[in-house]
Amino acid sequence: MSEKNIFKDIKTFKPEAWEDYRGDIWSSWVEEEYPNLHWRRDKFSTSRKNVLRGFHGDNKTWKLIQCVYGEFYLVVVDNRPDSDTYLKWDWWVCSARNKQQVLVPPNFGNAHLVLSDTAVFHYKLAYDGDYVDVDGQFVLKWNNPKINVNWPIDNPILQMRDR
Repeated sequence: MSEKNIFKDIKTFKPEAWEDYRGDIWSSWVEEEYPNLHWRRDKFSTSRKNVLRGFHGDNKTWKLIQCVYGEFYLVVVDNRPDSDTYLKWDWWVCSARNKQQVLVPPNFGNAHLVLSDTAVFHYKLAYDGDYVDVDGQFVLKWNNPKINVNWPIDNPILQMRDR
């Protein structure tokens, strides 16, 4: 069960934005806020409403997650068997409007459910060595009863890997 803000290893950020009648502008990351992380890759994923992606993760990648268009429900699960919070989860609503960012450390899995008609999920990856692709990642089932996530939908759109 989620106990909101249960993970001391997860950091959240809301960048300052400058707004006027034309729109807004903000920095998605500033190097000094993330000492000791070597950012290596940026990835984007576009999905439509009710698509659920995840839980995916690995043992070495840090992910800075944010929504750059639309809105999604982000859930993070601790996948460290020796942790006091093993298989516990926490959640955030990330949107282009609130600019919420979540820094997810290695050995945590993340999943997101698109709440708006379309959403663009952005994640900045920091890791040492080679990139960990699909074959080197762990996958936790989105509706695993041991995790028991309270998703706001019962029948999401899933890819084969997440079923």
